[in-house]
Amino acid sequence: VRALYAEGAIHGEPPLLYDPTNPDERYCTWLGPDVGDNDGMPMNCIDILTVDEICAARGGRLPTEAEWEHATRGHGQGFSYPWGNAEPSCCGAQVGRANGPCGTDVGPAPSGSFIAPEGCPIAVLSGDDVVDLAGNLIELTSDRAQGYDAPCWRYDGIAFNPRCDDGDDSRMSRGGSWNNSPSLAHAAHRKRYIPSGNAGFRCAYDDEP
Repeated sequence: VRALYAEGAIHGEPPLLYDPTNPDERYCTWLGPDVGDNDGMPMNCIDILTVDEICAARGGRLPTEAEWEHATRGHGQGFSYPWGNAEPSCCGAQVGRANGPCGTDVGPAPSGSFIAPEGCPIAVLSGDDVVDLAGNLIELTSDRAQGYDAPCWRYDGIAFNPRCDDGDDSRMSRGGSWNNSPSLAHAAHRKRYIPSGNAGFRCAYDDEP
């Protein structure tokens, strides 16, 4: 992302800067385009339109809710979590860290911190070896924030990669974050996206034809 800013590829609102004195910014990972100390961290505290720019500049886009959940549930296996159905453990996911069962190691962890922690029974990977689909940051998707009773979710028959484009400019996010209880790392967890220290994104890339 710092390189994209240097190239002039991003013109939207920049992510909020890390500020330990500000309650709203103390868990933000962005240090500005010229400081790379947090390059191993997931990006949070970022506006939706800026995320769209970032993904497009890298040849990608935001995933739909359906794509995100399909990847997290094991590509049709119906898993509750990326690794299966066992509930998250404190050694295997960045969850429950804000006065929760997993202590006070608050804030997001570096990306991929829980790939295969020593002595932990769960390696937090999807079947595609995608990291951090459970915990760390709740993730932005391309779908509008609508309940499943909204008209955009009503289909005759089986829908292929359904997507909700109805409603205002708000979007839905999926998964759990470092300050959620472990149960909210479930693949079905969804909520309206709000730029914050516990919300981030990943880009999706279409296969070549």
